[in-house]
Amino acid sequence: MRRLVTAAAALVVVLALAGSAPASDKAQPGPLGLTDCTVAQGVYECSGLVKTWDGVPLDTTVVLPSKPARHLPLVVEIHGFGNSKYEYLDPSSTAYTDNAFDWARDGYAVLTYTARGLWGSCGSPESRTASPVACANGYIHLADVRYEVRDTQYFAGRLVDSGYAAARRIGVTGDSYGGGQSLMLAALRNRTMLPDGRLVPWRSPDGKHLSLAAAAPVIPWSDLVSAAAPNGRVAPTRVTGRRRATRPVGVEKETFVNAIFAAAQFATGPGQPIGEPFVPGRPMGFIAPTGVDPRADVAAWVQRTDEGEPYTDASAKAVVRTLTRYHSAYYVDPSRRPPPLLLASGFTDDLFPVDETLRYANRTRKLYPHTPISLLLGDLGHQRAANKPAERHRLITSIHAWFDHYLRGKHAAPRAGATAYAETCPHDRPSAGPYHAPTFAALARKSLRFRAAAVRTVSSSGGDPNVGQAVDPV
Repeated sequence: MRRLVTAAAALVVVLALAGSAPASDKAQPGPLGLTDCTVAQGVYECSGLVKTWDGVPLDTTVVLPSKPARHLPLVVEIHGFGNSKYEYLDPSSTAYTDNAFDWARDGYAVLTYTARGLWGSCGSPESRTASPVACANGYIHLADVRYEVRDTQYFAGRLVDSGYAAARRIGVTGDSYGGGQSLMLAALRNRTMLPDGRLVPWRSPDGKHLSLAAAAPVIPWSDLVSAAAPNGRVAPTRVTGRRRATRPVGVEKETFVNAIFAAAQFATGPGQPIGEPFVPGRPMGFIAPTGVDPRADVAAWVQRTDEGEPYTDASAKAVVRTLTRYHSAYYVDPSRRPPPLLLASGFTDDLFPVDETLRYANRTRKLYPHTPISLLLGDLGHQRAANKPAERHRLITSIHAWFDHYLRGKHAAPRAGATAYAETCPHDRPSAGPYHAPTFAALARKSLRFRAAAVRTVSSSGGDPNVGQAVDPV
């Protein structure tokens, strides 16, 4: 759920900005009431703590093309797990979805904030000490559509109410943890899910009706259960239902699940402010104590998952129900057409592989055949992906083109369909492709199936530990 790949983490280079920083502009509050505002990288940046819809203070930054800019198309960038808003505030890095300064220079308002329960958003001991009452329930809800996803909607609504963002020109993007939330926002489109699970119209705090205009989820999951414990039954070229995907629940990706749990509490990758040194193991995450809040009992969910299959007992079934209903875009009521979707995934991504986006694309095409969908698939994402420069460049330019058209009406509509790069070895060899077809089914025209008449038990000695270490450094 965060960028666990060593290669991807290395792309976020933590550098101090060259030269002296301009003086802060604290005379007048900026967007979201932020007072720490300054001119940086040729644009206008405001940062600080902003209380979200339930009072939890989130570490937030809004970047504008200039101080007086108003009624702009809005891009929301949602970071990877264990990371922070600084994923997008390093001018020397494009991450997976470009940095906030590049977007602002291109004429967009940009919202990025650290997810609740991480780093400066009640994640670190220092942040909780500074706001003990407000942070009391500011723990991680693991991309819950009722909490983390609603945070995005609330902040976007406030930017619309204050005139900084245009109500009909809101787009969301993000990678991994942020990619999953971007896809949930797309599934909701013009709705909000309340803590009791009810879906209501998405409205700004002042009551304006809001709807997402475009989304670009990168290396996301669509079903957290099948992503964490796949059973091998998700079809890449047709619609897969809940029963087929979750009965039985498959085999846990144990190192990933436990590495993510570790990253929910201690720094395993960058997330500190730009210019600060990375301190491995630094406390930066807030997990709810076991049994205190069943809506956010992440520790108990991981414990039961680690106990292994079969996941047929009442406790396991409760975890499955929670993760499918509140943490998976695929199971958000699909009665509303999603906005134009650019979906990017990796064939070599062991955590959230291409089937996590293909299943969502397949169902959307069936239900809403006229919805623009573009798939960008390749050797990118979490380990073991190579994240080669040509594919990463294509990803950034594709997201910009997608939002330029669907948020600003610029240029012709980007090409829909499926575009793929094929894996090449060694890593320094250029990518093969791109290859294009109207759909993934037309791109991958053959399939290999294995059927067994009876239940089989498969055992493994674990393989060569040297290969395991290279493939799965977690």
